[in-house]
This record gives sequence, C-alpha cells and structure tokens, in this order.
Amino acid sequence: MFEARVEIFARLHPEENSGYLSVYGLKPEPVFEFYKALIELMKPEDIGCTALFYREGNVSEGHEGYLEIVLDAEELLLPSPPQEGDVLCGFQFRLSGPAIRVYLEIESGIQRWILPPDAPRSYSVLVSTVVPPPPDNIHQPDAFANKTARRTVQPGKIKDRVLKMSREYNRGQLPELIHQQLDELFKFKLDRIT
Repeated sequence: MFEARVEIFARLHPEENSGYLSVYGLKPEPVFEFYKALIELMKPEDIGCTALFYREGNVSEGHEGYLEIVLDAEELLLPSPPQEGDVLCGFQFRLSGPAIRVYLEIESGIQRWILPPDAPRSYSVLVSTVVPPPPDNIHQPDAFANKTARRTVQPGKIKDRVLKMSREYNRGQLPELIHQQLDELFKFKLDRIT
C-alpha cells in the first residue's frame, strides 16, 4: 500500500525523484562514511559522488580555490588529495529514486561531529534539487563553528534537535538508526501530502 503511494507521488512530482546531498566542512571523511552507509540502506536507483578539495590559488567553475573530483560510482571511495597541500572540504552525492529528495530533505542543517582525538568539527549539510555552490571558506576549521548544530554526533551518542532524538548507539548502528527515523518521517510526510 505504502509503495503504491510513493509510486503515485513520484509520477505526479518527477522533480522530487532526484537531488543532491552535499556536505561541506574540513576533513569530512567520517561524515562521508556515514552518508555512504545511509545511502546504501536507501537503495537509490542511481548514485554519483563528487569530492571537493581546496587548493590555494585554484579557480574551478567560478569558485576560487575548489577542485572537484568525480568518484567511481561502483566503489565510492574518497580519493587522496590530488596534490600535496590540497584539503578535502566536502562532497556531493547525486541521487535518483522515487521521491528521494523529499525523503532526504530533513537532513539539511549544521552537524557537529566530536570524534576524539580530533577537535570537534562542524559541517553544513544541504539537500537540494540542483548542485549548490560551495559556501564561502569551507576549507577553514571554523567555517560553521558559530552556527547552531541541529545534530551532534559523538562516539556512542547522538543528539538531533530536528529528529527529536537524544540517545546512545552501538558502533556501526548510526546509519541504520537515522534510516529508521527518515523512513518514519517520510511515511508521515507522504500521508499528509497524498
């Protein structure tokens, strides 16, 4: 029954069947692994990914300093910096599948990841229908530090103001936990709009 509603919604709103999940911030490797696992659970019809590196003095598509590298869609492994001194400061997943943008839109916002021994890092997550331009200064350690985090992730603990969640989790359980929350919210949202 629910699958039929998703299919009807997807046919009535084809613009919602593709989108981008972009994450910006310095050293986003743990966030990349989280979203890669979450997306695998979602089983999209198509997926692509681009890594964003900062290179001093580089000009790429009007965004001074940023260099985009397309990842192999089969493996989805973050590449090493193309040159010494290049810094990974974001990535963008391109996704398609029935109502996938609506499913993911609640993920937009600032996230703070506290993973010792590293200092806490903040990331901007944006779900959109078009490729967004990178925010300014995303290669700086404090680019989003002064923004209020909607989600805080620590080893074994997550707090999310939007999902109204504050709980502990076991290692490797976080993608599944968020996937379950997104499923529930998506069903509720589709009930309201169909």
